[in-house]
Amino acid sequence: MYKCVVIDDSEMSLLSVRELIRPYLDFQIDRSFEDAEEALKYLKQNSIDLVFIDMLMPQLTGFDVLTKVGRDINAIIISDHKEFAIDAFSFDVI
Repeated sequence: MYKCVVIDDSEMSLLSVRELIRPYLDFQIDRSFEDAEEALKYLKQNSIDLVFIDMLMPQLTGFDVLTKVGRDINAIIISDHKEFAIDAFSFDVI
């Protein structure tokens, strides 16, 4: 079982990701966050296998959150901005 977190400032996106993941029984959504700073605190204190994360949020970008977690973390980027796809391939938190 993979413990997952979804981070997106859009409630509709959070619901969509949850629905898309529901059929995959190996993935358990542990928590969902609309607030990136609240999510960051949670990620620093909890062991999570996978994060679904939006790139453009009011407080922090998705890259900011992933960098500030302080450890390597698996992430799937949620964005409708194609330029983040290119950035994601070269993104390294180490």
